Amino acid sequence: MRCLAGHAYPGRPLEIWYAGGWQQVLEVLDEVQTPMGKRFHVVCEGTNEFWLEYDPSGDQWQVTAVTGDGNLGT
Repeated sequence: MRCLAGHAYPGRPLEIWYAGGWQQVLEVLDEVQTPMGKRFHVVCEGTNEFWLEYDPSGDQWQVTAVTGDGNLGT
């Protein structure tokens, strides 16, 4: 994951590592602070949509593809 480094981490996502390569984030559709960390709904190159979830306690990201019907992929 590559993000802007603003006053707090994580900032706006710029690129994600998915399926063996970097994909540029073209648009952030949603940004939510949750009790567990921060979550972003983004659109990347090729109109691929993802949920990006950051867990600050483990300093880890989870990248989940969104299916065509708007649900999380498996």
